[in-house]
Amino acid sequence: MEWLHSSMSAGAGGRRFPNDTEFGENFKNFSQYGRGYTRYVLLRLEEEFGHKERVDLTNATIEHIMPQTMTREWETEVGVNAESVHTRLKDTFGNLSLTGYNTELGNLPFRAKKAKLANTHVELNRFVLDQERWNETAIMRRAESLFSTATALWVGPIAPTSSATSTAEAKVEEPTDPPQ
Repeated sequence: MEWLHSSMSAGAGGRRFPNDTEFGENFKNFSQYGRGYTRYVLLRLEEEFGHKERVDLTNATIEHIMPQTMTREWETEVGVNAESVHTRLKDTFGNLSLTGYNTELGNLPFRAKKAKLANTHVELNRFVLDQERWNETAIMRRAESLFSTATALWVGPIAPTSSATSTAEAKVEEPTDPPQ
């Protein structure tokens, strides 16, 4: 595993780890819904809360806190530039969660969603419950909080050695026999 981490740290282009800045930009601002890894990422973030009594999330689905389809109530909730905020942030990790109540939550207004989630056993939803409003500021704060956990989970590239001036210039010796 160490060999792979070193190799990916020294690679270039698509054959390298992103640095924390690149990872953060993608994690917090890019659409994640519908990608093959989205559920896995949310499950791993949930596991990081470290409860001794884990929740069975086998049947949980991905929930959009701010729904995929805007309603008048949600436009009011999100506030100024609701359409732009919706387009940019609806499918980002800051707005996504896991729940067994997806069909019941649907496009409900934020306060109604909070009421339905009041007894949630999913820690990813606790941040949502603490919010008075669900708007761009809340989504970005949650994204930042989740990103902080993600950087601890998925360690980025190894810093280049003092003799190398950039990650791309860092040399990694090829092992004679790759690890099995």
